[in-house]
Amino acid sequence: VTDAVYLKPQVKYRIAEGFNVFMDIIYSRTIFAASAPGGDPNLGVEFDPGVSYTSDDGFSAQLVYGGLIPLKGLSNPINGTVKDAGVAHALRANFNIKF
Repeated sequence: VTDAVYLKPQVKYRIAEGFNVFMDIIYSRTIFAASAPGGDPNLGVEFDPGVSYTSDDGFSAQLVYGGLIPLKGLSNPINGTVKDAGVAHALRANFNIKF
């Protein structure tokens, strides 16, 4: 990755032994506005809340939702009109056994 800057604060809270909830927020931008399709350096803000569980016997599970709110840098000028990017969603589940 080149010409990119991001800020990623995280908040994490332990509900019980091995059970956590968390929230990541990622703000992304380019260093130079000309690098972005929309001509604006601000690309987007992503919210990633999730829950995780880890047991003492090596099992772990995690469920994370991701939602990206695009900013002007992800707009796409096509034939003189500007098409704004829509909100992107993702849902990811991980299950692991360590042996």
